[in-house]
Amino acid sequence: MKMDHHCPWINTCCGYLNHANFIYFLFFAPCGCIHGAFILIGSLIQLLNNPYYLYHMNGEPMVQLSILGFIIVVFSIGLAVGVIVAVGMLFCIQFHEVLKNETAIESWIIEKAKSRERDPSESEFIYPYNLGWKNNLKLVFWPTDEIKSNGISWPVIDSCNQYTLTVEQLIQKAQKKERVVLLDIVQNYSGYWFPFSKGCRVVYNIPCSDEARIPLSVGDVVEVSRGRRYWLYGTKVNKEDTDQPRVRGWFPRCCARERNTKEMSQDIKSEIEDENEKKKN
Repeated sequence: MKMDHHCPWINTCCGYLNHANFIYFLFFAPCGCIHGAFILIGSLIQLLNNPYYLYHMNGEPMVQLSILGFIIVVFSIGLAVGVIVAVGMLFCIQFHEVLKNETAIESWIIEKAKSRERDPSESEFIYPYNLGWKNNLKLVFWPTDEIKSNGISWPVIDSCNQYTLTVEQLIQKAQKKERVVLLDIVQNYSGYWFPFSKGCRVVYNIPCSDEARIPLSVGDVVEVSRGRRYWLYGTKVNKEDTDQPRVRGWFPRCCARERNTKEMSQDIKSEIEDENEKKKN
């Protein structure tokens, strides 16, 4: 359904059915805060210049505030300015994506498509849903019979088809799987966001994201797909029950070591020996 992202502020996902309404929300929320900020700032200026208004503006209503009221007004102005800046920037980002007819997820796929290595037989990737900024706006805000979607099939440019982006994403996932590195866990990790027992540098350089952290024990095996200097992101390999959901997340780099058959845990060695015996038989 062309999901863009999940918005915690409206507690729902933004996509095909509500993307236009979400853009309207991002536009009118800063507008309302601008209106409120002007009123509050004007009242605050009049309050600070009450002597002038008292002697030179006959009959002009006076602004009277207690200390608590003054603090609340200043705090409200700060909140209004914060919303104007934060939500206003998000509106610009979202509107720019609408002009290109992209979602946040599709933008990430396109970015990787530009940088990945291609086989000589492969042609350059062309984003299939960019119909021009006018048609892109119509598709989101004013869909017509000529330019509309049922939520599954979408209008595409002539040189592409409905599966152009899907094929590119599958190729990217296959290449990502080839780059996966198996690591053995050599230190226990509780899954805490601030693991002080792993050192100050690990705590100071935690990943700035809401992605999960995975508790790990010595002997676990993790498929690592990306990482940073002090943290790695991977998927825990299930040993016993393959039907269990695979857990993925971040963990400290110091807890893992690149898999080496000479230095594996006893359980891993036993698994390899059992596999070799089966092949011989």
